[in-house]
Amino acid sequence: MPSRVTLQRQIQTKAKDRRKEILRKLPKHAKLSISLDCWTSPFQQAFMAVSGYFIDSEWEYREVLLDFKPLEGEHTGVNLSQEVLELLREYEIKERVLAITTDNASNNLTLVSSLQETHLSQGLSSDTIIIRVPCLAHVIQLSLKQLLGQIKANPVNENVESIWSEEHMQKARQIAKEYSIASTLRKV
Repeated sequence: MPSRVTLQRQIQTKAKDRRKEILRKLPKHAKLSISLDCWTSPFQQAFMAVSGYFIDSEWEYREVLLDFKPLEGEHTGVNLSQEVLELLREYEIKERVLAITTDNASNNLTLVSSLQETHLSQGLSSDTIIIRVPCLAHVIQLSLKQLLGQIKANPVNENVESIWSEEHMQKARQIAKEYSIASTLRKV
């Protein structure tokens, strides 16, 4: 039986190979978009997840989890941009990023600015400019929070359902399936 460390290394190697396999489907001159988010666990361990999204040459929607890693040090935009830049170099997609979707934390603005500065300082062409796209779900959540605070809305029901019935789950799955990005792209 292999040790825990050996198994961990083998799993990480297989996952990395799978990511590279998915990224090989990115057409030669095409770009991809990435999204990222950082958060801290209840045990004060910080993490960052980075996902990539693109349409392959067969017009199939592809997404890949590029990394999910613990973070060390301060979560400044400059430090986070170094983590992202290292990841982009590792997968050889540094010049192929079209946009980055993030929440509205100020360090994400700095992150994108720092990535731009790095691109410019390395003399990359002007078509390597990265667009920052605010996460629409986060914008809506912040807007609703502010709106509900202004109107002092209180919930009508006293208890919250903590267990969904199988019927609720099936309905939620059907709705999610109907409104998935892949489903929408198939309609086009």
